[in-house]
Amino acid sequence: MKKLRVSFLDKICITYILIALLGMVHLNTANIYFKDVFLSYAERQSSKLSSLIISKTIAYELENISSGVSLITYDEENDKIQGINFDTLNISKIVSDTTNRIYKYLIAIENGNLEIINHLNLDDYHELKENPEGIIYEIPFGIINNNPMLSSLGPNIPVSFHLLGDVMSNVNCEITSHGINSVMIKILLEVKVNLQVIIPLVSKNCVVNNSFPIAMKLIQGEVPSNYIGTFPIE
Repeated sequence: MKKLRVSFLDKICITYILIALLGMVHLNTANIYFKDVFLSYAERQSSKLSSLIISKTIAYELENISSGVSLITYDEENDKIQGINFDTLNISKIVSDTTNRIYKYLIAIENGNLEIINHLNLDDYHELKENPEGIIYEIPFGIINNNPMLSSLGPNIPVSFHLLGDVMSNVNCEITSHGINSVMIKILLEVKVNLQVIIPLVSKNCVVNNSFPIAMKLIQGEVPSNYIGTFPIE
């Protein structure tokens, strides 16, 4: 049987091909790892920023409510509560104004215009940068080391986000028992935002859900003089 002879040049070519294939495999593995790390970090930062914008906007709207306005009231007769009332007109106005403002602020940040949100006082988010290209912050390349001492090394990866659709909001009422014959009533504003987080060559969609109380009131009912088990005795 005749042996297959491989020339020295062929051996070099085969070696280079194997090295190239191994290099491609390693590069692909590294690319997947880097992409997951950077996207995960960018998603957390974008969620943090949007949640901060939402909470600051709600606080700003509540500060502008007249001091004499109460969103939750109750009817009382002979020192007994007859019913609970909600100021639906003002609640609807708060929800509408807050939703519109959140949308406007997120669009402004998306376009790199931070001047419109200066009054929100976003001191809790130092990474935010004004940029006409819509880059809201940058990720240090060194975070892939998972080492605080090395996290600031290397080039910065620009991050931006894009608002997908409208800001969706809903009002929910939460009632919890609070002692004997008393309840705590909370009006919650639930806000949902769909974002597309973008870093060079890759993007990821994420959903940010937040729930914030816009009104709370403790309703104290008549307290019986004695209790046996769970049955009151007058």
